[in-house]
Amino acid sequence: DRVELYLRRAKVLDDRLNDPKAAVADALAAFSWAPDRDDTRDVLVALAGKARAWNEVIAVDSALIERAPTAARRVELLRRKAAVIEDQLKDAPRAFRTHLVALLLQPDDADTTSHLWRLARVIGLPIGGTSYFVDTVNGVNSGAGTSDAPWSTVAFALTKVVSGDTVYINGDVREQVGAPVGVYGV
Repeated sequence: DRVELYLRRAKVLDDRLNDPKAAVADALAAFSWAPDRDDTRDVLVALAGKARAWNEVIAVDSALIERAPTAARRVELLRRKAAVIEDQLKDAPRAFRTHLVALLLQPDDADTTSHLWRLARVIGLPIGGTSYFVDTVNGVNSGAGTSDAPWSTVAFALTKVVSGDTVYINGDVREQVGAPVGVYGV
C-alpha cells in the first residue's frame, strides 16, 4: 500500500537520516493518497515541530474541513485548526477568524463562543480604536463596556462607539437588531 510505504519512509527519514523536512514531504504524500486516515495527520503533526511545518498541518486541516460530511465535524476540525494557529504560529487574530467561520456554521455552539470571547481579550485593542464588549446574557448597560463589565445591548454600544472602535459581541443579538448579524472579514 502506497500510504504505508510513504509513512514508513517518513519514519526512516526522520529517525535514521535526521531529515524531518523530507519526512514531512512523505507524510504529505501519504495524506494525498489517504486523506481520511487520521494516522497520516498524526505523523505530520509529530514532524511539524522538528521541521517547522505547521503551515502544512494547517493546509491538511483545511483539506479535511472541506471534506467533512457534517457541519458539526467541520466545526470540530475548525477548532483543531484554530488551536494549531494559536498555539504553534502564535497568531491570535487568525485563530479568531477561524473560530468565526465555525460560528457561522453553528451559531449556538458554546465552545466556539467561548474561544471567540477569550481570543477577543487576547487580541486587545486594535490600532487606532478602542475595544468594547457586549454580552447579551451577563452584561449591563451601566457597565463600562470592558471585557470585565460588558454592555448588554448592541443598540447601547452603537451610541458609545466612534469610527475605528471595535465591539466584540457575546450572545445572540438577532432579536436586538431584528435580523441575523453578518460576520465580515473572515
